[in-house]
Amino acid sequence: MSSNEESLRCRYFLNDIKGLSEMKQAIASELFPIPQDLHAALHSLFENLRDEHTPPLVKQEIENTFRNTSLQQKIEGSCKLSRSHHDENSHQHMMDDDAPHDLASWSFKHCSLCSNGLLDHKMIQPSSYLFWIAFRSERTNLSHRLLSLVEPEDLLVPFATGILHGVEYTMFQVATWKPEWFQICWKRLQPLRSKAIASLGSNEKRAMLQWADVELVDCLFKDGLDIGNLDPDHPSLVWLETMSRGNPEPMLEWLLNRGIQRPEKLLVHATRFNYIGAARWMMGHNKYSQDWREAAVGAAKSTDYGSAELMAIILEGSVTKLAENPEVSQNLVITVVERACLEVNKARSDEISGDEILRRITEKELLAVRKIEALGRLAGAVDVVGTKVMASEAKLDGLLQALENMELY
Repeated sequence: MSSNEESLRCRYFLNDIKGLSEMKQAIASELFPIPQDLHAALHSLFENLRDEHTPPLVKQEIENTFRNTSLQQKIEGSCKLSRSHHDENSHQHMMDDDAPHDLASWSFKHCSLCSNGLLDHKMIQPSSYLFWIAFRSERTNLSHRLLSLVEPEDLLVPFATGILHGVEYTMFQVATWKPEWFQICWKRLQPLRSKAIASLGSNEKRAMLQWADVELVDCLFKDGLDIGNLDPDHPSLVWLETMSRGNPEPMLEWLLNRGIQRPEKLLVHATRFNYIGAARWMMGHNKYSQDWREAAVGAAKSTDYGSAELMAIILEGSVTKLAENPEVSQNLVITVVERACLEVNKARSDEISGDEILRRITEKELLAVRKIEALGRLAGAVDVVGTKVMASEAKLDGLLQALENMELY
């Protein structure tokens, strides 16, 4: 506990304060003149308000201090508190972790007691700026509270996030990431439903497909929000998103009842769009895993970082079939090595810096090595004439070693 907190508690509990005027002066002196640690002073007052052992008269005078207009203005000025939503926009450039913060911003990142105290006493106005700070600081309860306090129309106002490329969200869009947040916003936005629905794109619908149950999606559909209509150009995506969640069967049945038919070769689509969770679920259900050969080839060709894990998932679910079809393993080895050599030679021919070339080559080689290691672990020894020569000529020593190690399985 800081010296400010200790001094305040001592004055109260040792009954050093004899009269009401002296008590008022003592409380005000905690804040003025401004102490070096202003947060500690405010924290001390809020802590005394919360403490059940603080005498009621003391609590009342602390409350009166915060209600006093002139004192409140001094506190707001000293703490650089902003009560205006528009003033908060001036802070939008300070979203990153290294940026300077006023006391409110600092509190929403580090101190729930002071954050709630500032809100309780209306020293700050709830805003998207503070919501995003609380969210990024994993202060879920504060984020939850702010969604309940801001004006409903402010839930639909885009705000800067400090993320690269000028990414903006609305609080309602962020609320689709958590079911309890969405429920709060959906209820509060009832008079603005049309505008709210129009603000949700495919990313928000994807997020909701991870947690929404059949009862909720039916209610939302009746209200005009169809999360099953994810991407008309790629009908497989709504199935893949649904399969990526836990216990997807009820929602898959809902899609069928909606007339959204299951596209063919869903497992192949999973490798194309990098849906690892969906691929894992399909490999555990025979009727969805019939295209495992084509899907494995797709993963072998892919240069996406997740393709190695996808390939391993598909092969793990097809170990018996691999043993019965050795040519599949051979073709996969050839595909992996050829694609790695192609990508590496392309990187070397690009007009980029030496460090960037090295980074790309290392990245592509490590991806290929992971795939070859998965093949060796699951398919056993696979010796394909020419692949080691290709790796050697491409100067991919790590890949060459992985191919040689396959002979040891």
